[in-house]
Amino acid sequence: AATLLRRTGEPLYEDWYRRLWEFSATHFIDLQRGSWHHELDSDNRPASSIWPGKPDLYHAYQAVLLPRLPLAPSLATALAVM
Repeated sequence: AATLLRRTGEPLYEDWYRRLWEFSATHFIDLQRGSWHHELDSDNRPASSIWPGKPDLYHAYQAVLLPRLPLAPSLATALAVM
């Protein structure tokens, strides 16, 4: 959604970007124990059918970092000039 917003300027994509982050903040971010829940059940409660425990922090970092990078020419190039 962030990439489509930057590419097109369409307000619809900003709405979806915000909606996705709101959902993530409500269901995935673990404010009590830190980090985030890597899996939810069908009622959006934390689950552990894939594996128990917490995922590595780099997944959350990427979720925040990637939308802020230039769209081209590549992810590696964008990270190199940061």
